[in-house]
This record gives sequence, structure tokens and C-alpha cells, in this order.
Amino acid sequence: MGLYLSKKIKIYSPKISSKLVIYHDSDWHVGVNSDMKRMYQVQEEVERIQPDFRLISGDILDDAEVRNTKNGKEVLNLLKRSEEICPTIVSMGNHDNAHKVGQGELDWEYSFDPDWYRKIEEVTSSHLIKYNEIYEGNVWLDDQIEIVVMNPPYEHYFEKEEAKQDFLEYYQKKNLHFQTGKDHFHILVLHTPAVAPELVQDLPILKEADIVTSGHMHAGIVPPYVRPLMNVFKNHWGLRSPNNQLLWNAKYCWGKISKDDTDFIVNPGVTKIGPEKTGVLQQLNKVLPNESYCIEVHPEEKQKVLSR
Repeated sequence: MGLYLSKKIKIYSPKISSKLVIYHDSDWHVGVNSDMKRMYQVQEEVERIQPDFRLISGDILDDAEVRNTKNGKEVLNLLKRSEEICPTIVSMGNHDNAHKVGQGELDWEYSFDPDWYRKIEEVTSSHLIKYNEIYEGNVWLDDQIEIVVMNPPYEHYFEKEEAKQDFLEYYQKKNLHFQTGKDHFHILVLHTPAVAPELVQDLPILKEADIVTSGHMHAGIVPPYVRPLMNVFKNHWGLRSPNNQLLWNAKYCWGKISKDDTDFIVNPGVTKIGPEKTGVLQQLNKVLPNESYCIEVHPEEKQKVLSR
């Protein structure tokens, strides 16, 4: 089954009246022949913690063809079990809508299947709106919390200057916002953090968010016990990111990164090495653990008590 690690991240906010517990995971990368033990291990932890919300930041599938297989049905069963514990909200990742066409290469436009999204909507709280073949929008609203999902197009998955500009123009045109004012706690769910942390001052929805959860980066394929040594400048570097960035450029790969007043939380992922990798690479999953975050949001006044 592999090693499981759950890290607690504490955040303080005057916008909530009592402690809010959010279970955050990402990057299941379920393949046609994947062993589902890791995913069931995560579900058992959700059942143990009994969080207020669960946020899954994309890439629950490794390939779109998994949808109509036994493992695709298992994914939906797990999401249904999760929803029975707490509202479960899923963002889509680059693998969820794509098909493997080569050695890890993806055909981005291969398979956009509205039926798959409807099945997810039937078993979770992810009731999204379709914008230009992308499912996203305002998905949860109560008396103190609002959750929005953004699923950027694939060209925005790479940290390049032109990608930043494209991402900015794309969402400026969409004019996607939180519907509530500053009295609500705003959570934005993404799959990739690649360009977002650099655009807090430029894109209003990023500044409106109190926390932005994402995944995609697979912790830069860095084991947990090595990460503190790579954190000199708090950029949370990886050795290699899915964006084909190496070391100094492979940043924002895990953990909490604060930009201005927005906290970006990048999940290391359930599966670090995808199922298409074989041999020694696949064995790395045994030393690169299944990881999740338990995000605790505390009322701000309690911070003052705890700090005394």
C-alpha cells in the first residue's frame, strides 16, 4: 500500500466563527490497471478525520480512457463514499481530459466527455458550469464560505512568461469572481499552481481568495525528508516538475506559499510516478509516499490566545 503522510496546515481568519477542517488531496492518477489501494487509504483517512469539506485538486484519472473501465467505476464509488462524509469538490486536471499518445505525452483534445462530468456531479458537490469546454464556476456557498473552481486550459500549465500573459487575459475575459464580499472565507480550487502565484496583484479572483488549493506538481519528485533542505528561499523547489522545469525553475511544488494576502497550498499528491512508468521509476512510489493535507482554518481571535 505504501507510506501515508498527512500534514496539518493551520490558517487563521476573522471570517469564520468556528474551526473549519478541510481535507485536501490531488493527483490520484488512476490508470486502467492501477492498484487502487492508495486511493482507498486516502478514503479511510477522510472517514477518520470527518472534515467539513474535501477538496480534490485534479488528475483523478491518468488517462481519459479509464472512465469506462472497472477502475473508472471505482473512482466514482470512492467519490460517492467521500460525499457521504462531507461535501466533496473536484477540479479537473490535464490528465482527466487527455489520452496518452506517446512516452508520457498527452493528446489534450482527445476526450472531453460531458457524461463523465455529469457522473461526477451526481455523486459529489461539484456542480459546475460549462464555459468553452471547461467546467468551472461557483460551486459552494453558505453563510461563511464560498468555493470556486477554475480549470485553466492546457496551454496554461507551463510556467513561461507567455503562459502568464495568456492565463491573465483568459480569466480577465471570463471575469470569474467570488459572488460574496470580504466577510466570506473564499477558497479557490485549481489543478496547477504554475503561473497563479505570480499573478495575485493582476488577477482579481486570486486576490479575492483567502486560500488557493492545487496539486499537479507531484512535490517535484522530492521525498518529504529532503524538502526542508530545498526551502532556502521559500519557493518550495522540486527536482523536476511536470512542467518539464528542473530545480531552480521547478518551484511551488508543495506546501503553503504565501503571496501578499493569499495562501497557495500545493498538495504533493497521492501518486508521484504515473502508471505508465515501469521498472525502477515505478518503484519510487514506495519511497515517495501517498500524501494529503489537513487544512485547519481557525478563528483569528484564537490565534492571539495560542500565541501568548
